[in-house]
Amino acid sequence: MLSSKPKPKPKPPATTTTAFSLQTQAPVNPAESHRPVKQGWMLKKAGRGVFAQWKLKYMILATPASFTASLSPVLLVYDQCDQSKPPKYEINLSEADIDVPGMSANGSGSSTAAARALKANVACAAGAAGFGKKGFCPFVVYARQRKFHFAAQTKSDSDDWFAVLEPFMKSKLTPGKDPKLSPAKNATQNQGPAPGNIVRSKSRNTMHSTQMEAGRYLRDEDAISVVSSEGSLYMDSGEDGRSSTSSSFETLSFCSEPVLTPHELLHIGNMIVPSMSRDDINRRRKAPMHMQLERTNSTYQLSQQAEKWNERYQRILSLRPANPDAALQKDLQLLEIIGAFEEAAVQHAMKMVDEHHLQGPRQAGTENTTSLSETHSAPGAMFVDGMILHFACDYDVAQSEDVESAISRTSSELRSIDVFNRAAHDAGVTMNTALMALIDYKGFRVVAYADMGIDERTTPLYDLRSHPLKCDEQISAKLALVGKEINLKMHGVQIGGDRRVNVPLNASIQVYNDPELKRNYAVNLFELLPMDYHPQTTSSAASSPSRGPSNHSMQPTPFTAANSAALASSSSGISNAPSKSRRLRPEFLKIYSAALGSDAFTSSSGCGRKERELNDTEVSRASRYLEETWIPQVVKQLDELEVRPLEGTLIAAEMHRLGVNVRYLGAVAKESRIPYIRDMVCIEMAARAFKNLFHARLRGLMVHFRSVGATQVEEETKKFTASMFSTMLGNTDSSLKFFDEKLKPEIQFKFEYEMEEKLFTHLHKPALFSAMQFHCGVKFEESTDYNFNAHAPCPRSRLVSFIPKRKHITGLAHLLKCSISGAGQNSKGANMPTITQNDDERLAYSLTRHFRSLGPKSKLQRSDASSTALANAAAHYNATSRYEEAKRYALASLNAAENKSTGSSAVVARAQVIEAMGNMVNSPADMNQLLQVYRMGVTAVKWTWGLDHPMGMSLHDRVSAAYLRLKLYEEALEFHTKSLEIALGELGRGHGVTAGYLAKAGILHLLLNQTDNAIKSLTSALQIYTTLSSPASFIAQVHAHLADAFDARGDSDTAIAHAQRSRKIWEKIRGQMDPRSVASNMQTANLLLKPYTDYKGVLTPAIRTAYREAITCFEKVFRYLKNSASSSGGGGSSASGSSGPVRSSGSSVYSSSRLSTVSSMDSFTSSRHTEATSTGSSAFGCVTTAPMVGPAVVPPFAPLPPLHKSLLHKLTKRIVTLKLALVESPRHKEVVRTLRQGAGSNTDENGECDESDTSLSSSVIPLKFRGSEFLVAKTFDPVIAREVVIKMAAVSPSIYLDGVLARIDDEDASALDELAIAIQLAESETVGLAA
Repeated sequence: MLSSKPKPKPKPPATTTTAFSLQTQAPVNPAESHRPVKQGWMLKKAGRGVFAQWKLKYMILATPASFTASLSPVLLVYDQCDQSKPPKYEINLSEADIDVPGMSANGSGSSTAAARALKANVACAAGAAGFGKKGFCPFVVYARQRKFHFAAQTKSDSDDWFAVLEPFMKSKLTPGKDPKLSPAKNATQNQGPAPGNIVRSKSRNTMHSTQMEAGRYLRDEDAISVVSSEGSLYMDSGEDGRSSTSSSFETLSFCSEPVLTPHELLHIGNMIVPSMSRDDINRRRKAPMHMQLERTNSTYQLSQQAEKWNERYQRILSLRPANPDAALQKDLQLLEIIGAFEEAAVQHAMKMVDEHHLQGPRQAGTENTTSLSETHSAPGAMFVDGMILHFACDYDVAQSEDVESAISRTSSELRSIDVFNRAAHDAGVTMNTALMALIDYKGFRVVAYADMGIDERTTPLYDLRSHPLKCDEQISAKLALVGKEINLKMHGVQIGGDRRVNVPLNASIQVYNDPELKRNYAVNLFELLPMDYHPQTTSSAASSPSRGPSNHSMQPTPFTAANSAALASSSSGISNAPSKSRRLRPEFLKIYSAALGSDAFTSSSGCGRKERELNDTEVSRASRYLEETWIPQVVKQLDELEVRPLEGTLIAAEMHRLGVNVRYLGAVAKESRIPYIRDMVCIEMAARAFKNLFHARLRGLMVHFRSVGATQVEEETKKFTASMFSTMLGNTDSSLKFFDEKLKPEIQFKFEYEMEEKLFTHLHKPALFSAMQFHCGVKFEESTDYNFNAHAPCPRSRLVSFIPKRKHITGLAHLLKCSISGAGQNSKGANMPTITQNDDERLAYSLTRHFRSLGPKSKLQRSDASSTALANAAAHYNATSRYEEAKRYALASLNAAENKSTGSSAVVARAQVIEAMGNMVNSPADMNQLLQVYRMGVTAVKWTWGLDHPMGMSLHDRVSAAYLRLKLYEEALEFHTKSLEIALGELGRGHGVTAGYLAKAGILHLLLNQTDNAIKSLTSALQIYTTLSSPASFIAQVHAHLADAFDARGDSDTAIAHAQRSRKIWEKIRGQMDPRSVASNMQTANLLLKPYTDYKGVLTPAIRTAYREAITCFEKVFRYLKNSASSSGGGGSSASGSSGPVRSSGSSVYSSSRLSTVSSMDSFTSSRHTEATSTGSSAFGCVTTAPMVGPAVVPPFAPLPPLHKSLLHKLTKRIVTLKLALVESPRHKEVVRTLRQGAGSNTDENGECDESDTSLSSSVIPLKFRGSEFLVAKTFDPVIAREVVIKMAAVSPSIYLDGVLARIDDEDASALDELAIAIQLAESETVGLAA
């Protein structure tokens, strides 16, 4: 949104009571400060290319109500006529310009061919949108970096708008401006001041401003905009006292639309969305629990809402993007309809569950069907607003195992739809699937999907079980392409008793054709993914407390000999059988080397015994690889903090991303060696097991209410919920009994992990309480005064509400990963269009995906996912040194957190606030506000996880970095020591992260001249890195720091040894021309020469060796500088030797906080830390992944100050001087001595040339060599001197001098002149040149 110029900031009040205050004023409301001049409906273009749409907007031109210098006329654009809501766009006309295509320079309005074509295109697009096709007059408004396409519906209307807009424009109407040209070129073309110049944000970093100077509107249609330059953004002081204001602020935009406008960024988390009233819910056709959907006949007409959901979704899904931008647009449009559909479905599902007890008893004999092609007759099915909703099963008569099977089946269907859509997109196959969402509320699962009309107007094209002879070959070929993308193989199946066919996917899939809309619908995908099973897997528990005795009929029948043997060894005959609810993850299939068959371990698998056994063996082998090889690798990534889930509730997302099912949490707990990871996993297992028990009992309670005809059940339900939470979290005998009899067996059954009572009692109860609320969909009051030692720690009075848990389709989420890597092909070589984006574009796309998927009403509601997404944006801005933007996104992230005082998302947001503020502090007095935010974060960490949790390290590290930036090294070391103690306690002394903290501690000790402590810490870090076989770059850098430390102590030999070791490692892994190798060569050379700085005696062999090694190092630096295309392309330390404890001349290692604390995104976004990419801790693409969790210190890479070209001259002098000192031949020594004496004989006492001496001896140097006498000039022709310099640069000073001395031996007189010039270059500031 483009807003008016902000008003001057008022004087701050005398006193402030907030904990963290940045004085602000209330934002100006244009509706109150302006008066309307003209208003009406206009068409506005949204999107670009094939996705461009013209939509009606209500536009108001408003001028200031009173004369105020700070107010300007504005153009307000609303989605609706209702002006009570904030405008969608606010365009400041004082900084805007208008272009009317086709208007001549004199304003006569004569149309060109291009203008007529544009009008025709507008009319065509508007006509397709239902607005008619005549009279449209387009014009373009340029404001800051945005371009707005408008079109009036009639010629008279457009003339009226032009007349009222022209007086307020920054310049006159701009005829014929070419929008493809930059503003500067347009200014030249129009021979006037550049209209519509981009006004850059004053808060922007200078470097970034230079990078972003190019105009954004480079095409005729709306281009992909990364940054929207917005007006004032005001942050009201809230619970944390946060408030801020800025004169200009940039928000991320995608496709010329801001992801979040400043108004939305301000109010996110505070926007109260009105709840749906009963009148707003559309009338149902029958009672919700008894309705059987009725269809009239084949002429059944879809309702308007059906068109809204299914038709729009299928139309977008059927699009075949022609380019990468179109693919991204398709993904965003899918997410928009998915989010809106889910939001509407949640409202209906909540009412279904809340009114469940009001319905009459279920009629006996009702069957439970959950197939998408059969749900019209499912129990409790209802049709409303073009969507069908039904319970996952008949909860009144279903047993616990039936409920579990139905939940697993619906989850598998949703997951398979997601996989199928992505694979079809990558394979270029047009195949439609259902728009589906799952809602879990009060223990019930409601399945919602858009009505596809499969019953009445569709015909089956592919149905092996019902019509095996009518399977369309073209459909089978398309399914084969989809299966190839998923890594599924073509396999044989048995149909009936005698028919055998080859299928590309699972045998149960069905494809229906809609002849009216020419679409093919793929349904019944829940068995798409292979089962996860191998016969050696045994389950120690045959039943679960939440489901009672096992029902054998729910298990598939195994057919291989291996399975038969496994069954024979089982007492029950079923505990070791494959389960349809246990399936491999699609992410695992993508990384697994072999293609698998979907129907392994089923009755229809294989056309014969050999093929059946082969299919089963392949899947069994994959399952074994998952358990025995892949999961240990995932655990290793967790232990090494390469994967950092924020808390237990998000570890499932990380495991799914890596292809591991949540049921393997027990294996993770067994494998992990890090205490806090084991505790986090145990908390997650306990919370998930409690969810099963709680939901089972809650469903039973609701069914009981229904059977007795109860009407007021909400209070009883909440009392029961509070009681069960207290039983789980209390410190009583009943709590221990509940654990032993219910929770422990449930954990054993679900996760195959035996949790001891001692371990359970030592789990951090606030963290467990938070996880239980998350999984159970229950919300208690946010507070830190819960007493978990009390009999009832969770009283009913503190229970707020029940929260629906939702799952939906994720669109084309894999495009985000492609845009991050920039790779155009996936691992299977699919022909996917190449997507290349910069970091800002990727972040804008990621944020847009997230907020589009939420739905219009849920967009600004509190959500930890939204908080994490905004924190990612803040981390990106921190990484790119745009701290004003980082702070504002971090504050928005804090506002969006569900628990602003104790939640983990709030802690991450505060860490980003601290980092942004820490990079803007200029004095110790500025640290007060930062420390207040820090203390709030520490309080949250202490309550939720405990003070020793690694999450606190992200807070300590950023405060330490802020003090380091101010060069307050003692305070920096104090906060860093807190993190180091946590690392030693929670991660252990042998952990790689601990080594990083020890290394930084050594650097801080070095800055405080505490040499012994520095050496001790750095030596410990080096030992850890060596033991762990860490990347060689880490070891090389610690050697470099140790060299500085020993040099500060005065131990030159040890310092040189470490420097040389560092140099050899860098050259081995990166080559001699890498900036790190160059810096190491400079350090080594300076240390080699430092003991002989003022030495005037005879050169001993040791000194000569040091000189030769120093020359070698200097010449490598010389070659790097000579070959470097840019003087700022990287480099090492200053050429001058540093006597202090720090590498680089006078500046400290980690001289800014960006060098000591980095987010997990830095390896992608910060060009100054490309060395850190090998840590593997980066996860840009997933907005649900926190930007930084736990340790924030990367391996201790020293900064690389730029090497200027002026250093070439200094290096030349040093190399020549050292080379001449190493001359061994007596004749050469005599020549050098004579030339030196002669060069200095014609200078005065100040070393300057004495021009009064005109004798012959003043212009030449007599020199005898091998019986011959030579006269060497004291002053030289500039051409000759220039040639000498060029020759030195062409090879190197050392090699050049060797050649000169060889030519002197050959009695080459010109060589003497060149040697004299070289001596003057090395030993004087200037070379004597002839006039």
